Amino acid sequence: MNLLNNTRAREEATEEVEKSWESFGFIPLGVSAGNPIVFDTTSQAILDISKTPASTGKLGEAALIAFGGMRTSEKGKALGPDWEKAFFYLQEVCRAKGAFYQEHTRGPGLWLEGDCPKYHDGKKFEKTDHCYIGDPKGFVAPQEGNLLEYAQVFFIELYQAYGKDTAFALLGFVVSALSGGSIAWRSHIWITGQRGVGKTTVWKILKEIFDGHAVAVEGRSSAAGIRQQVKASSRPILIDEAEPKSMRGEGQGLLMLARSSSSGSEQVLGTPDGRGFSFRLTSSFCFGSINPPDLNAADASRFHVIKLSRRQGGREPRFPKSFLARFGKIILHELIHDHARLLVAIESAKGRLGQAEERLKDTVGTLVGSATFAMPTLAGVDFCYDGSAFTQDDAEDMLHKILYAQIKAGLSVSMSLTGSAERKAAEAYGIKIVESDNSRFLFIGSTNDSLKKIAGVVGNYAEVLARLPGAKKSHKAKVGGTSIRGVAIPLECCGIDENEAIQKTMEEVPF
Repeated sequence: MNLLNNTRAREEATEEVEKSWESFGFIPLGVSAGNPIVFDTTSQAILDISKTPASTGKLGEAALIAFGGMRTSEKGKALGPDWEKAFFYLQEVCRAKGAFYQEHTRGPGLWLEGDCPKYHDGKKFEKTDHCYIGDPKGFVAPQEGNLLEYAQVFFIELYQAYGKDTAFALLGFVVSALSGGSIAWRSHIWITGQRGVGKTTVWKILKEIFDGHAVAVEGRSSAAGIRQQVKASSRPILIDEAEPKSMRGEGQGLLMLARSSSSGSEQVLGTPDGRGFSFRLTSSFCFGSINPPDLNAADASRFHVIKLSRRQGGREPRFPKSFLARFGKIILHELIHDHARLLVAIESAKGRLGQAEERLKDTVGTLVGSATFAMPTLAGVDFCYDGSAFTQDDAEDMLHKILYAQIKAGLSVSMSLTGSAERKAAEAYGIKIVESDNSRFLFIGSTNDSLKKIAGVVGNYAEVLARLPGAKKSHKAKVGGTSIRGVAIPLECCGIDENEAIQKTMEEVPF
């Protein structure tokens, strides 16, 4: 009983000390590398207090005197606050709070607290399992409304101006950007296009949707400057005039920020005192430039590039006054109240991408799933996400076109290509049945103009077909006496029974 009373007494004493520090505007959070960590309610900043006069000076003279008293010389002359005593006192209080981790710090935006969405407006400090710091810049304020109706107007206006894929990508971006830290992956976009095509218009649209809460800068900005503006929030980041030349050197720091922000991974930078500085971003980035970006493989899988062009006869998007700002607020309201549906939509979209590279599935799946969250009717609409590749449904459609094209080539008698005449005819189009790993595959060469012409396909069809289940990319086979590379597709994907001829008629050909 005495032990319990002593424990309660210590807890009550600790609470009183904490309240005393709070009366001076400092909330004890914990310790990091032995240093006390506090939240400064005046500057809205998290302070890492080290055992130096300069660092403890951040606490202010009044607090140092209250908790450390005054230092005096042997002759009784006042030497100022006893900052060492105040430091040890604060350190003891913070140690009672436990270790402090930077990743537990959050600013304005939408987050996940456990499995539930948590919206923080930044108006005041909140302590749960995480530290939600105050930030006067705030975030978009949620507002109830008809999301589908607003999303349809937004999509149609962008569709008539720039086409389906641009409208699809921008709708997905604004929804995922407002989702911030509440989703596992953040997709970025890069808008390119010549002067006069409408980049400035799109830029204004995004700024209005984010209601002035986005960090909007130019490509000459530094990564450090952006970090200081974003702090611990999940505010979207818009970087205009990010031309490929300007992105070399210091510009690589901006790409590094975007790269780490996709997954929300912790980054650590060196500091003059040797202790290091850690940060974690959960913002969606939008870059804009005239020239297409020169991205390495790691960045290319995190960005969707929008090559902006005006549709023939298309006009500039027009929205009623205050429509866009209200649209952003309605999106956020629905994200808070129906967040589980967003996660399902994203996973469903990723599933449609079949065998695509994992990071690409994260990026495109997040964009597509976010768009269909706002406008469910888009779930059955195909989305071109790199200029030549399509969703799994389109990959299957392309395969069917190539298979049916063989009928036009006179191969309808035996699609299993078992006879020498059929094999020779098929190989003229870069097609052959091959064996690999004790299984049989339909091999289709990567480039064959005759096949493109007869099947009516464009772009890198082999790249698209490679996403079919079980397909082998860059497979090598000898076709027509020449060794070439292409894609090998399991026969079951093609509907080919190697022991039976497939009977198709010209009436079944879908073109």
